[in-house]
Amino acid sequence: MMMQYVFRFAGVIKNDFLFQTRHGFYILYLVIVVMYALILNWMPEVLKLHVLPELLFIEVALLGYIFVGAILLLEKDQKLIEYLFVTTLSIQEYIISKALTLMVLSVIVGFGITFFAVGISFYPGLLAAAILLGSLFYTMLGIALGVRAKRLNGYILLSFPVLFAAVIPMVAAVADVKSIIFYFFPGYGVALLLRGALSGISGFDLAYSICSTILCITASGVIAWRQMQQYVLKTIGGAA
Repeated sequence: MMMQYVFRFAGVIKNDFLFQTRHGFYILYLVIVVMYALILNWMPEVLKLHVLPELLFIEVALLGYIFVGAILLLEKDQKLIEYLFVTTLSIQEYIISKALTLMVLSVIVGFGITFFAVGISFYPGLLAAAILLGSLFYTMLGIALGVRAKRLNGYILLSFPVLFAAVIPMVAAVADVKSIIFYFFPGYGVALLLRGALSGISGFDLAYSICSTILCITASGVIAWRQMQQYVLKTIGGAA
């Protein structure tokens, strides 16, 4: 029984990878990586340590958030979500598969960009934590909002508060602006981890970053599950 579940879930992940490949998401990511590489190549070494965390934050947070929204809208437009949930696929499996596939992509791209920019002069454990946690959080958030949107312009409109809340803590972390107010921003923990991956991080900030981001992942994951459940019940009539 357990092996059947493992094989079924592996099939779900495989289908997600194929869907993302077919619609050019990986090609777009490759273009972004090349663009980042060119930007960093032209940049003086002194500036790289300031700009790299911001580029990584854009890759982990904003692109992951935008991409999962675009994937959801494509699947809704092609009636794939309705088809998937007529099968034995659960909402949890659907959400986790999306999060895992985008997380793997974020890890590969994030480490690739960092290696290109600074070689091995960084803390791999902190970078991995930042990418994994940040990708999970913003993917869950993207699913929670993306399932509510009917069109891309509607998703973008819903995204303005998210993008605003995401950019401020990153700028504050990179600029090393000290204020207790930033600790109340959901993405500040991810920003601190990304900066810390290059220049180190205090014990307090490390504990805060991990704990706060896990709380954000949990909250956004619950919201994503409830929003998806409402969508499925509304469109399929309780088949999930």
